[in-house]
Amino acid sequence: MTQEESSSQGHKEGALSADWFLVDSDVRAFALAGLRSRIAVLKPDGNVYVKEGGLNANWTWQTSGATAIALAGNRIGALYADGNVLVKEGDLGAPWTWQTSGAKAIALAGDRIGALSTDGNVYVKEGGLNADWTLQRSAATAIALAGNRIGALSADGNVYVKEGGLNADWTWQTSGATAIALSGNRIGALYVDGNVLVKEGDLGAPWTWQTSGARAIALAGNRIGALYVDGNFRVKEGDLSAP
Repeated sequence: MTQEESSSQGHKEGALSADWFLVDSDVRAFALAGLRSRIAVLKPDGNVYVKEGGLNANWTWQTSGATAIALAGNRIGALYADGNVLVKEGDLGAPWTWQTSGAKAIALAGDRIGALSTDGNVYVKEGGLNADWTLQRSAATAIALAGNRIGALSADGNVYVKEGGLNADWTWQTSGATAIALSGNRIGALYVDGNVLVKEGDLGAPWTWQTSGARAIALAGNRIGALYVDGNFRVKEGDLSAP
């Protein structure tokens, strides 16, 4: 899960009724990865810090000059102001490996790395950090990765998702969207009017309305998060009909 524009970052661990734990302050963006219990923060000055383990673990500086971050398993990804993408794999002291240039967004999932180029092309690589890139789609404004799924938001507001190998066919999902999110077998879409809909199951599953008045969404496991236009951030846990 990744979220941007937060002046102070609180994180809670356990059920939704668990207490919040202040992890850091003055944060531009953050990312979470459950497998290694990692938390990453991007500071307004472009510095990236990651902690691993308990919520009170120490921060480890990773890099500077970043504009976006991503976590997945034992990988950390950083997008830089000059459009370069670097990824490291292993412990927090592992070296960075250059991936590509001319990017404006990145995504990580398992052994896949996704990059959205400044000209709207979606590229994904699978396997080691030196694997080849595969062009997936053009005229996109956002990308999302989860498991063996790739999601793309087109400039016209249409959402497409593919499942399986990198050469799998795209399946149209919805129109009028401004943001997308993927997690497991769930697909989330935020619409121009602020409504959030989520579907669960195969790519042909029906959409279920979740909330309105949102400006950003995130999915993680069986949780759905929505950041509202009034600045409130709410999370629901459980099935799609949970309150």
